Amino acid sequence: MHAPLHDVDKVVLLPASQEATIRARFDGPDFVMGTLELAIIRRYQGTTFERKKHVIQCSIPGYGFPLDIAPAFEGPAGGNGDVFIANREATAPDGAWERSNTRELMRVVAARNAVTLGRFIHWVRMGKEMAARWIGSEFAGMQTESLCYAANPTHVDDATACLRLFEAGAQLLSGDYSDPTGIQVISRRLAPGLKALALDAFRRCAGQAREARALASAGDHDNACVIWHSIFGETFPTPDGQSVHDAFATSFAGAASITSAGLV
Repeated sequence: MHAPLHDVDKVVLLPASQEATIRARFDGPDFVMGTLELAIIRRYQGTTFERKKHVIQCSIPGYGFPLDIAPAFEGPAGGNGDVFIANREATAPDGAWERSNTRELMRVVAARNAVTLGRFIHWVRMGKEMAARWIGSEFAGMQTESLCYAANPTHVDDATACLRLFEAGAQLLSGDYSDPTGIQVISRRLAPGLKALALDAFRRCAGQAREARALASAGDHDNACVIWHSIFGETFPTPDGQSVHDAFATSFAGAASITSAGLV
């Protein structure tokens, strides 16, 4: 994820022997979370807790990030490994344990990473750097991962993968798209204002990425790197910059233009 580390998520599977009893309780998720809190605080004294929809957020003394624990029951045997996670906001007992395909998500992402020769996870990180710079932390990492998955089914060079990611965002953010498993329509989690902001950012970065690739194809790698730097920020190194001599030389060569980074 984009630094700094905000939290660590962990699914905790509950004993199958207690499933029927806990599922019969309307307050089953809160009952389980309370039990887990007691167990945790015995081991890590001073821990504070915040109960959210699906998780207990544990702030353990001495750590700079919280631990989010999602209580869950194992799914049916012979299935695809789904689990049922706690849902404190359910309005009826049968909705208190919500089906989650977290294992399937891990499988499909691992498969895509293998097909792309290990580059997929890096493309996602690059996309998260862009999103952090131009959209903000409200744009969840899973949104970027879903767009990157839709954009890059095969192995390509990094510049092409980033361009495809930005172009996918520029297209898909105007409608709906799913997570990598194809089950959850993840775009519907975005507030309209955030979706519009993200759409504008992906469109702008797609244009800059096309410009950077064109410059690199013409042999102007320094100016291409400056544009990539403007997309990703300080995490992408930039060359020393264009000298006055080079700027004038290019200007008088007869085919000069100004890049989006303001260089000749």
